[in-house]
Amino acid sequence: MSDTTDQSTGAEDPKSTFVDRVSDAPEWVRESLSKANAEAAKYRTERNALRDEHTAALNQIGELTDAKQAAEDRAKAAELELLKYKVAVQANVPGALIARLQGSTEEEIRADAEALMKSIPSSPVKQTATDPSQGRGEPDAGLSPGGAFLAKALRGVR
Repeated sequence: MSDTTDQSTGAEDPKSTFVDRVSDAPEWVRESLSKANAEAAKYRTERNALRDEHTAALNQIGELTDAKQAAEDRAKAAELELLKYKVAVQANVPGALIARLQGSTEEEIRADAEALMKSIPSSPVKQTATDPSQGRGEPDAGLSPGGAFLAKALRGVR
């Protein structure tokens, strides 16, 4: 058998047979084949460059899609917060309780604001009476009677 024959199957190796035939071919065939190989290599290089550009473009599309989604999420959250503030102002909800409002639509937020306002007592908190001698009321309350008289005399009797 020849050197180009596969020992296990008895078939000739097509690559080595082709190489043997090319080396025996005329010069113009070898030049034509060499040009074709060079052109194929150029196209493979261009294909690889385009594949890399395509991959980079797909990655950029993915990043931009993620950024767009994040921006949409932030905008939606800001719109919801603005809606809560508008409803809170209309329902007279105290500023400290605005963050407590729940809901994703104006109707839901309005219903929650109304329920919240119903749960808050409407009467003002009673203030306890203060002892004027404890620093509130008369400015001279903590002074002795003689000291209070002197303070009033110095200020001009009121």
